[in-house]
Amino acid sequence: MTLGAMLGPAVFAQSHISIQWSRGYGGSRYYCGIESAVAADDGDLWCICGGTDYSTKTHVTNAYRIDGISGDLRFANGLQTRLPPNPFAWEMTHQLLATDAGVAVLTGTVSGGQFQVFQGAFLSHLDASGSPARVSSVVPKGSQLQEAFWLKHGSLIVTADQSPLSIRKLSASGVLLWRRVLSADFVLPSAAVFPDGSACLSAQVVSSPPTRPKLQLIRLSPSGQVTKQIAIEAAQGVVADGPEGTCALLYSSSFDYANSLRLASFDSSLRRQWDSVLPFDGLGGRKYRLHAVSDGFLAVALTGGDKRSANVAKFSRAGKLVWTEPLTDEFEDLVFGAGWAYFLTQSHDVHNEAFRVSRVQFD
Repeated sequence: MTLGAMLGPAVFAQSHISIQWSRGYGGSRYYCGIESAVAADDGDLWCICGGTDYSTKTHVTNAYRIDGISGDLRFANGLQTRLPPNPFAWEMTHQLLATDAGVAVLTGTVSGGQFQVFQGAFLSHLDASGSPARVSSVVPKGSQLQEAFWLKHGSLIVTADQSPLSIRKLSASGVLLWRRVLSADFVLPSAAVFPDGSACLSAQVVSSPPTRPKLQLIRLSPSGQVTKQIAIEAAQGVVADGPEGTCALLYSSSFDYANSLRLASFDSSLRRQWDSVLPFDGLGGRKYRLHAVSDGFLAVALTGGDKRSANVAKFSRAGKLVWTEPLTDEFEDLVFGAGWAYFLTQSHDVHNEAFRVSRVQFD
């Protein structure tokens, strides 16, 4: 059964997406914006969403754990009063990480009104019922949390910008192992970490004029040292790890509301191997994502409209377009497990479910 058939009117003439199950979560009079989602090593899907319970007129932040095999809801626990700092004094964002022992959450914090101050980020591991354990400060005041990656040998990589761009490697408990600081002109990093601990990172160069935007592509050693970097004529981009240490970059050509997207591959010395155009435009503001799969790459982009329409394109490892098709409206996220993915959509209106999860496989 196709994704379109499960989620609404058929939208694929010949779908390259098959679905194993599709379930809705959250009740009526409840809006829940998905902040983060991750597939744990046991296959379960964890989500954190924040929003409003209109029946009680309160703001809520909930952690959901969903059985990966059946789609049954294991629990939906409130986190609003259990994650630091005081939620009434700080604006909070959350990122979930799949760890060797389960799931952890990074909480980024902002204070202030018109002039905001980044108050750093905090790490806490969640137990099997979603309760947070001891909290560690992992990003100091002045830096804005961007991305985090769990490494299989029990450590994590965290990127932050604004003061200036920095990369940190931390132990599982949040102890700093090393820190590397890059140019203050680099913002909005996107990183891909390879099995040996080296990384590929892209960042927007804010000192470039809007008429000729630049994107910096950087290779880092396992100890965080810059081994190679180049400037690319592009506005923004996201990266993914390719085979044999290659770095794939999905990038936009301008900051326009709608702009062309391209997918390129670079070897470990940042020599461009190929560069392919996507068959659809994407929205400005880096509203696109890139995922490495076993035989290529999936590029997903929001393409406009009031209902958050999106498209997905699959490319081979050699940069050849394999297929493309539209996704259902109200696309929110695509989370990969071992051999499958979770496709998340959510309504931006109050109705009988807050969000929907479908476990899918791609051709």
